Amino acid sequence: MLSVFGTGDGAPSAVEAYLPTQIGLEVRTLAVAGQRLSGVTAGLSRQEGQWLATIDADQLSGHIEYGPGGGGGPGRVHARLARLALERSETDEVTQLLDRQPVNIPALDIVIDEFVLRGRPLGKLEVQAVNRLVPEREWQLSRLALTVPEAQFSASGRWVATSA
Repeated sequence: MLSVFGTGDGAPSAVEAYLPTQIGLEVRTLAVAGQRLSGVTAGLSRQEGQWLATIDADQLSGHIEYGPGGGGGPGRVHARLARLALERSETDEVTQLLDRQPVNIPALDIVIDEFVLRGRPLGKLEVQAVNRLVPEREWQLSRLALTVPEAQFSASGRWVATSA
């Protein structure tokens, strides 16, 4: 199988040498993987196998990094966002994603200073999670925190893949 993000052992894939190292864009509407963003200004760069993005749109603003996982693993997302607003259609898609087994979800290290869900401001959101194989596939949520001036919510947990 040919991988765009490398071989998993640190060596670049055959396709990776032909990928651009920088992309800049400014568009009114951008549709990616079923998501629509409006008023988008973004810069994307690739450095040593890592993808780095700076994005400002009506729905979100901040920095996102993606690094591929070793050995064909799902990789890692590191995001620091000033804001993220999810409308109803996006929340429905997140719900469908959560109903699936956590097979290809990358490790997450996400901080959103201003999280808005369906038009309701929910404060600061922090998520730290990892997808591991020990001895079976396990999704470990080490930190889920939501903070508003009036209250704090925090949680952690783990999910183990079940056999069908």
